[in-house]
Amino acid sequence: METWRQDTMSPVRILYDTTRILLLHMLLNLSKQWLTDCEVPFIGDWPDNSPDITPTEIL
Repeated sequence: METWRQDTMSPVRILYDTTRILLLHMLLNLSKQWLTDCEVPFIGDWPDNSPDITPTEIL
């Protein structure tokens, strides 16, 4: 019996991941713009490699 394995480098998978990343990036920019327009105080220059938001282990 052949075991099924997921091909993680398939074109569909890569397109899905790329689209998801672009969507999240766009939503982040829109959120920052909305907060700025509404004059809501927030930390806009949060470091990218902050230990608070960077996963310590990739599963």
